[in-house]
Amino acid sequence: MRLEIVGSGPGKRYGDDKTIHRTSMVNVELDKHGQVVSVWFRCHPVPFDQHVASDDRAEEMRSMYRGNSIPGVKAIVFEDKKT
Repeated sequence: MRLEIVGSGPGKRYGDDKTIHRTSMVNVELDKHGQVVSVWFRCHPVPFDQHVASDDRAEEMRSMYRGNSIPGVKAIVFEDKKT
């Protein structure tokens, strides 16, 4: 498996054609109770927070994803944590 993180200013750019995967989506894993346990872009973990959406907001988001109008993800820029 070949993963590459390329320097890009203060952060690191992950994606483009520098990984073995060519997916253009973020992958979300849930436990059996529907809680998010991880979010990934290709093979790189992505930070996330989780909120319970109101019924109206949930329907609004479902509507947004109907069809194919959401653009794909080509790369993500990760910022190093300041310690």
